[in-house]
Amino acid sequence: MIELPAHSLGTLNKFFVDNEDVVLKYMLLKISEQYEQEYIELFSFGQSEFVVKLYQKDYLNMLNDAMTLFVKIEQFEDAALCRDLITKISIDNVIR
Repeated sequence: MIELPAHSLGTLNKFFVDNEDVVLKYMLLKISEQYEQEYIELFSFGQSEFVVKLYQKDYLNMLNDAMTLFVKIEQFEDAALCRDLITKISIDNVIR
């Protein structure tokens, strides 16, 4: 989990918008490592108790959004990782 400084919401929003591809790569990495968990804790804010979690039910939507962005910015290796993880999670969901 990455601890972000507890700045204003505007500053954090600017960070996420300006670094969308990096944030999505981080989320892709976390999902690939922990996709079987109910949720993944992605970010915390300073020393507060606030934590951003991504729940398992949202993994596929996030991966599809990330894949779309990676294709758009021509990061095809990352797009392929998303595609492969989408397939793996989808197959695991059918088996369960």
